[in-house]
Amino acid sequence: MKGKTALEIMQKRYGNRPGFKEAVAREKALSDQDPSVRLARLFKAVRKKVGVSQEKLAEALGVTQPRISQIESENLEGYQMETYIRLINALGCTFRVHIDLPEKFANEHTDSSYDLAFAPEPRS
Repeated sequence: MKGKTALEIMQKRYGNRPGFKEAVAREKALSDQDPSVRLARLFKAVRKKVGVSQEKLAEALGVTQPRISQIESENLEGYQMETYIRLINALGCTFRVHIDLPEKFANEHTDSSYDLAFAPEPRS
């Protein structure tokens, strides 16, 4: 079964059992709301968009390819913000945080939003 995802393997083994498809749909709906899952999917999409392999990204960060794979596998538990910033910067992208205040806190004397950007170091 080499090359198959865990879901494909489970579908082959358990796909005909009552409730399996519903359970998979519920789990997917929950994972789609999980911020770390969404962030992992974003990292993978950005890496692919800029055309960098996991191996090249790992090399640039001084880590192993399995480490990049782990991050992209939606298992971000235990990682710190610095890891995310380094990963995005290694792709030549800027990591940006944007916070919008609720309307009740916004007025003409204060900012209604805040931005923080972490740009990659210029390459020599």
